Order: sequence, then C-alpha cells, then structure tokens
Amino acid sequence: MWCMCRPIKKMTEEEILLEKKEQQKKYMKEYRQNPKNKERAKEREQRQENKAKVREYSQTPEYKARRRKYYHRPEVKARKKEYQQRIEVKAKKRERSQTPEAKARRRKYYQRPEIKKKTQEYSQTLERKQQQKEYHQRLEVKARTQTPKFKQKQKERYQKPDNKQKRKEYRQRPENKTKRKESCEKPENRQKQKEHRQKPENKQKHKEYCRTQKYKIKRRERHKIRYKTDILYNLKSKIRGRLRVFLKSKNMRKTNKTFDIVGCTPQELRDHIEKQFTIFMTWDLVLSGEIHIDHDEPLDNAKTEEDVYRLCHYKNLMPRWAKENLSKGSKLNWGK
Repeated sequence: MWCMCRPIKKMTEEEILLEKKEQQKKYMKEYRQNPKNKERAKEREQRQENKAKVREYSQTPEYKARRRKYYHRPEVKARKKEYQQRIEVKAKKRERSQTPEAKARRRKYYQRPEIKKKTQEYSQTLERKQQQKEYHQRLEVKARTQTPKFKQKQKERYQKPDNKQKRKEYRQRPENKTKRKESCEKPENRQKQKEHRQKPENKQKHKEYCRTQKYKIKRRERHKIRYKTDILYNLKSKIRGRLRVFLKSKNMRKTNKTFDIVGCTPQELRDHIEKQFTIFMTWDLVLSGEIHIDHDEPLDNAKTEEDVYRLCHYKNLMPRWAKENLSKGSKLNWGK
C-alpha cells in the first residue's frame, strides 16, 4: 500500500533560525500590545526615573548633612556596632575587601590629597593613638604578628624601594628625630635595648653586619661628618688617636680608659681649652684643623707609664696654631 502524503522537506540551520526569529517578533508584538504589559512598562520607566532622581539627591550637601546627623545618633551607632560584630557580617566584609576591585578602589581613594591630609591629621590625635595602642595590645593581634607568614610579608613590604624611601624621609624629619631620641633615653627602653643586644643570635648578627663593606662605608661617612661638625667628638677622636699612635710606637699597652688617663670628662676638657683661647681663636678653626690641641710638654718625652699619665693630663693640653705646633715638634719650653 502506497502512502499518498507529501514528503517532509528538511530545513537547514539558517532557515530554522529565521523561523525562530519571526516567531519571537510575533510574540513580542502581541506582548507589547497587551494593556497589562503596557502599564508594567510605564511603571518600569517611572522607577528608573525615580532612581535617577534619588541618585542626584543623594549627592546634594543637604542629604549628606541629614545622613551624617542620622548616623551620629547614639542608638544608630549602637545598632550598627552590634550588626558589624556578627561573625557572618565580618566574614562577608573580609571577602569583599580582598577582591581586586575593592583594593583598587581603596588605593585610589587614599591617594586623594584631601583624604591624605585628613588621615595625617587624624593619626596625630590622642584618640587614634590610644586606639592603636589598645589594638596592638590584643593577644590575637600579637599572635598574628609573630607568624612566619606575617614576618615574610612585612619583610617583603619593607624591601620595596618606595617604602624604603618613605621610611628614610620620615626618619629625617626633625620632630621624629627628637621623638626617637627621647624614647631611646627612657630607662625602660634602654634596658630593653641592652637585653636585645645581649642575646647570642643578635650578637652574631651584629658581628656579621659590622664585617660588611656597607657598614664600613656608612661608619666612615658618619665619622667624617661628626668629626667636622661635633666639637666634643672631634676632641675625643684627637686625644684617643694621639694616645693610640704614641703607645703603639713605644710598644706600650693601654690599661685604662682614655679620659681616666686625661683626668676629666670631654666637656670639662673643652671648657679648659676654651679658657686658653687667644685672639682670633674659635672652635670652627679647631674643627677645620687650623688650630691643634698640643701637649705643652711633648708626649714623646714619656718613658714609663707614670710619665704617660702625667703628660696626657688635661693640664698639659693647650690650643696652638697649626704652623707653630708643626715648627715646635717635640721641643721642650719652645718659644720661651
């Protein structure tokens, strides 16, 4: 028996897509013509307009002032604090803050000049300092800062060139220098420093660091600057250096501290020499090397340890012009 029905024509993919599009157009036309859907579309447009108006109004100073006033109420502050203390809220906040977008927004926000100025002013207030102190005293914070992971991150952050430069500039400010000096002079901090230096691992680290070329260059530069600017340091260096050279030349050994041999403190020595200044003599000329600190009776005349103590005593020291001192040499009663 033969089937008399027409054979089904197979459609290509393109024809199927075109047919679907036509069906969708027909459906959307019917959908839009529906009165209920027209009303919904109007409502949607109205909502979008209202959102735009609300967004504009939220940027006005009036709204910001009202909002600030509302959030400063004690009951609102209490509710907000209670809400933020919830574990799930803290977890969500932590997750959001770790996203790249949040980090970029935060970085951009804190780079604004007005925000930088505000944070700097706020960080100097007593309230903020007290908050920081309390925060760092917490046990969980102390435990977190002692972990190897935290220490490694901190080390990497400190090694960045930008941060190194910032720390250097911060330390060079006069107010920070005085603060650090005052802090170091406190008895409890001195004791801590002493205990820290006495630990074997710190002793070893310091010994290794002192052998490095970097430390030697720094020490040499620091010595040059202080030698040309600090009067007491200049005096101490000259007296110690002269005594060391003399004892080495005579194969003698120093058994006491330099200023125990001199018989006074560096400040008393400075006052003693200043009293003997003649006309045109100043400390600037001493620092520049135009005036020498001379032994009135030459140190080369010392034969025994007693002679060294006698000739190095501060009463035997006096200021003399460099030319006169070099022409005098090791002569006794020169110029008399």
